[in-house]
Amino acid sequence: MFTSISIKKKFFTIPYVKSISENFLSITINYKLAYSISNILKSLITRRKDQLDSLTNHNVIYNIKFFVKTEASYIGQTKRKLKTRLNEHISDIKKKIGSPSDY
Repeated sequence: MFTSISIKKKFFTIPYVKSISENFLSITINYKLAYSISNILKSLITRRKDQLDSLTNHNVIYNIKFFVKTEASYIGQTKRKLKTRLNEHISDIKKKIGSPSDY
């Protein structure tokens, strides 16, 4: 009965540069050489999303700090846009409804 032993060769990847990359073939003993293409179209053309203002986020937890008499803070959560909720807080403060510690 014959048993076969297979030795898995490991791969390493280098960018392909004409007339330079072929020199690595002679030093690969237990490794297989794989070339990668460094200047593919995908790396040259990227689609990036515009950065959104953090005030347009919704489903957020926020922290408002008050430094009037003490260092008090209010932690809130909203499912609406953060800007909308903060404007409501500002409106309430301007109307002087409650004290800042209620917020």
